[in-house]
This record gives sequence, C-alpha cells and structure tokens, in this order.
Amino acid sequence: VPDSARVTDTFDPMRKLLFPLNTTFLGLLCPTQADSFYVSKEGDDSSSGRAPVEAFLTISRGVRDLKAGDTLIVRPGVYREQVLFEKSGTKDRPITIKSEIPQQAELVGSVRLKDWIPVQGRRQVFKTTLRLATDLVYEKDTETKYTEVASLDMLEDEPGTFMYEEEEKTLYVHPSDDLGMAHHVIDACLWRYGIGALTTNPPRKHLPRSVGLVIDGFAVRDYATAGIFIRNADYCTIKNCVV
Repeated sequence: VPDSARVTDTFDPMRKLLFPLNTTFLGLLCPTQADSFYVSKEGDDSSSGRAPVEAFLTISRGVRDLKAGDTLIVRPGVYREQVLFEKSGTKDRPITIKSEIPQQAELVGSVRLKDWIPVQGRRQVFKTTLRLATDLVYEKDTETKYTEVASLDMLEDEPGTFMYEEEEKTLYVHPSDDLGMAHHVIDACLWRYGIGALTTNPPRKHLPRSVGLVIDGFAVRDYATAGIFIRNADYCTIKNCVV
C-alpha cells in the first residue's frame, strides 16, 4: 500500500478533550425533558401519575414532584382540599397546573354538615362531628354567616352563632331562627387557600420569589382567605378560572 494511502491512527489529546466538552455544551442547550402528570377522582396517590389510568387522587400529591416545564392535568370532579406548594418554574419554562376541561375541576374549601344532635340541657344548641377546626360557618339557606363564640353559655344566648371544640372534634351551633336544624343547610370552611403558591419567608419579605407558574381553568369556592394565591409572583399567570 502506498504511503500516501496509508491511514494512520495517531493519538490526539485535543480530540479526547473536546469530545466531553461538546457533550456538556449540548446538554446545556437541551433542557431537562418536561413531563405531564394527571389527577383524577378515580386515582390513587400511590400511583405514578404519568397517565390518566395512573392518575393521582389529590392535587396536593400531584404538585409535589413538579419541576420547571412540567404540567399537571386535573380531570373533572370536586376536590375538597387545600393545595399548598413552594415551587417555581422559569420565565420560559413555567410549571402549569390546569383543569383538563375549563371549570370542570372544582376546588371546594367547605363541607356540608349533617347529622345534627340536640345538646341536652341547652336551648336551640345542636352539635355534629367535624374532623378539622373551622372559623367560618355559613347557614346557606338564609345566607347567614355565623359568629364564633367562646362558650356554650354564649352560644345558647345568641342565635346565629357557633363554637368548635378541638379535643372533641365537635361543632356546636345555634341556628339563626330558633326553629331547629331540619330545614337548614350548613357549610363549614376548613381551609384558607384553594391553591396557594407560598414562600418560606414571612409575607412581607420579597424573597424568595414564585417564578413561572400558570394556574388554568379551575372553579374555586368556599375558602376562608383566597381561592388562588401566589406570593411574591414573577412571570405567573392565572387564567380561565372562576373564583
């Protein structure tokens, strides 16, 4: 074979150096792949959440592992929970939390109270079990907001009042009209926020920021403070929501 046609494989240290550098550079140009996750009323929080048939049960579980660019899709249904998280996307790669069908995923912060029992020895005082504390009780049929009082004596004296006993997990009420509970519809608010993107610092501090969040298409009602709340927001969007 002529020398001019002979292929020589010589050691080139620069080639070995440039190859990993090029690989690293390409990695910087290609951001981490974005993922989609699902929540459904037929789901299970122990599932992967990566397909409708593997959906999570709660939105709170769905937001736990989201990263920049990811989307959480919430299927139709009523979700009674408070969704709090401390996560950020970026300006160009936001975290998106959306209702699969606009306004068909409904976040509700209250429960309808039933099974009222008259309290013996107390006039027009009734009680029922409530697993979480509340500071907001409504008589929905008369649009009356009950006033919280500190004792059963005060409750007995004042119509349209309530008292929560933490140790007993019991709510006591005195209806607005002194006519018993059979004809009344009573709701108790259990949570402050529907969806709350919070930060670890006190509210008046401006760092860290909540960056790159999109909340899309939810119906939200019956929360004590705010249906949707983003603290210290930059490049965040709330759209197509009914609160």
